[in-house]
Amino acid sequence: TGHAGCNRFFASVAPAGATPGALRVSPPGSTRMACEGEVMQAETRFLTALGAVGSFSYRMGRLVLTSGQGPGGLVFERR
Repeated sequence: TGHAGCNRFFASVAPAGATPGALRVSPPGSTRMACEGEVMQAETRFLTALGAVGSFSYRMGRLVLTSGQGPGGLVFERR
């Protein structure tokens, strides 16, 4: 669960096979508040990327979620 910029979101996570770091994220759900266009666009991109995650790792104290479909990923760090 978390905050996606405008709405709260939720998804379930489960291991995906025996490969270390492999995981499966369910399609995320969210509340339905409306926000400014740019915020909603960023939120949609984030939730789409979250639903495509297939693995996780830790790099320099940050959680990195990747889809395996191109470079980059979602990077989370503690506030």
